[in-house]
Amino acid sequence: MQNLFHRHVLPKLFALTLFPVIIFLSASIVYPQEIKTKSVLILVEGNTDLKSFAMADGRQLGELMGHFHTATTIKGVNQYLKKEAQNYDFV
Repeated sequence: MQNLFHRHVLPKLFALTLFPVIIFLSASIVYPQEIKTKSVLILVEGNTDLKSFAMADGRQLGELMGHFHTATTIKGVNQYLKKEAQNYDFV
């Protein structure tokens, strides 16, 4: 009975125990560091008006930028305040 345990059950138990450890270690190798979210200011022509075509283009660009770990703010240039770009990583 003990020989059956050592031959069949123990290797399966070892494999089931080792599998989560391997997955955890491989994940830490693939994703070694946390990615910092960058802030982006998107300026569009005119006012901040959801009905304008320029704002629609800005929103599309904002959606695209969202795939690259960014937080976007979309504004019309008429609402832009002096030195506001300093609060963002990219404009």
